Amino acid sequence: SDVQAALDLCVSCKACESECASGVDMAKMKSDFLQQVYDKQGVPLRARVFGRIAALSALAAPVAPLANWALGLSVTKRVLGVATDRPLPGFASQTFDAWWRKQPASDGRQTTSRDGGQASVLLFVDTFTRYNHPQVGIAAVRVLRALGKRVIVPPALCCGRPLISQGQPRAAQSYARRVVGALAPFARSGIPIVGLEPSCISALKDDYIDLIGAKASADDGADSVRTVARATHAIEDWLAEQDLGAFASGAQTRAPLLLHGHCHQKALWGTGGTKRVLDKLGYALTEIDSTCCGMAGAFGYEVEHAETSRKIGELALLPAVRNAPAEARVLAGGTSCREQITQLAGRQVRHPIEVIAEALDAA
Repeated sequence: SDVQAALDLCVSCKACESECASGVDMAKMKSDFLQQVYDKQGVPLRARVFGRIAALSALAAPVAPLANWALGLSVTKRVLGVATDRPLPGFASQTFDAWWRKQPASDGRQTTSRDGGQASVLLFVDTFTRYNHPQVGIAAVRVLRALGKRVIVPPALCCGRPLISQGQPRAAQSYARRVVGALAPFARSGIPIVGLEPSCISALKDDYIDLIGAKASADDGADSVRTVARATHAIEDWLAEQDLGAFASGAQTRAPLLLHGHCHQKALWGTGGTKRVLDKLGYALTEIDSTCCGMAGAFGYEVEHAETSRKIGELALLPAVRNAPAEARVLAGGTSCREQITQLAGRQVRHPIEVIAEALDAA
């Protein structure tokens, strides 16, 4: 249909929610529309796989070398409908959970405890940090500990963002209820919830309110949804409000930074917190005036969208990264953004929390 053809090119960036005068959330409309299509036609294999990437990652991570080999095969990509020249994210040899289990229980490994008030911080570890990029979560734990915080990490919880993006919001509701049920007691106790992946943070802060909050009475969890939303922050935003005296400041000795903001971040809460905390630490930071990176979750991997994904990246982001001085370091909070820049601009990209942790090392 014409509607399906139009929505096919929506990258679910949420810019319309903040930039359009009518404030229409086209990402939500696309997800709801695809749900209706799939109700009639069935859910395609690719949407099933990408939508349930958390469960599949948990199965694949213990056999990471084999899984990474299989993901690199052209036949795997063709079966999934993935562009054969697009490398899929690999699994880490040691997951975040494997590292976390080695940490002292006093640091919050026993997550049933809810005491500690503002002395505790709950770190929401997303699927990609947990299985693909554990160094991001480890850096976050180190930074929070340096501030004297007891770090609480709940057991693996997928926020449901992949299901929402893949047109299966009904299935995502159970994920959302599970997350809210697990996090609400901490939020009610005054414990801040900090996240690393902007798309997951936006699910907790924005999507859940409509996904389950609007359908629930006050007695049935609507208050909990909003309590969790209010308590949830991007880790850089939360850090921007803290005393960072334990961190070194070295404006004259640090390489300049180039920041690409994630679409959901720019649409819903902005990049101000990231810029403030890095400025506090003496970094010279320039934000790239860019659109969506073009990867947009799974969009850039999909064989029918791969070329469009490249064209979006070439509008501003990729040329800016290529033209940056060799000593400049590129930052992006979004996993898909980092993949897009690495694959198409050939530059190493890091999460902002990783360079914040480096300031701790230099202290």
